[in-house]
Amino acid sequence: MKWGERTVIRPPHFHLWKVFLDGYCYILCADGYTEKAVQETKLVLASMGLAAAFLGLKVGRIRGAAGGHIFPEVLISQVTGEERERPLPDGLLLAGGAVCGQYLLADPRVQSLTWHMLATARPVGLLHPVCYPLADLLEKRLNSFLLIQPEIQTTADFVNAFVQRLTESRQAGQTPALNNF
Repeated sequence: MKWGERTVIRPPHFHLWKVFLDGYCYILCADGYTEKAVQETKLVLASMGLAAAFLGLKVGRIRGAAGGHIFPEVLISQVTGEERERPLPDGLLLAGGAVCGQYLLADPRVQSLTWHMLATARPVGLLHPVCYPLADLLEKRLNSFLLIQPEIQTTADFVNAFVQRLTESRQAGQTPALNNF
């Protein structure tokens, strides 16, 4: 590198060929997400060999509750809607936090994506601290069981339970029907 040249550092991206072989999940974040739980979750998933990508509601920086930020690797509009550019993931985790939960609650694409995930027997989990109005709405509208991280459970234990559910759904042969909706 020569003096004066710029170096661009981008968030790590996963290779699509590896994703389809090994499994992957999205962590849906909105402004005000709880950073600690999201970071721990991504680390635990990576240690288990699962690729995890940040899913965002909009283009650009997503601000965390403690002042940090992430950039979404995939947009929810790429996974939902008629133009669906990307297949449904093997699992979906919704970031925790009251402010984040309000953004997720207000966006109908979140309910649509969650419904598609549960209709194809793919696990959906809510990270701590859970936004209970969002959890209540999803459970009422979807009539399904969501994985919700209790306050006394560690993130690692919750992610282990989530991965167990993900593995069970893959073994049951549910994941090949990626784009049937």
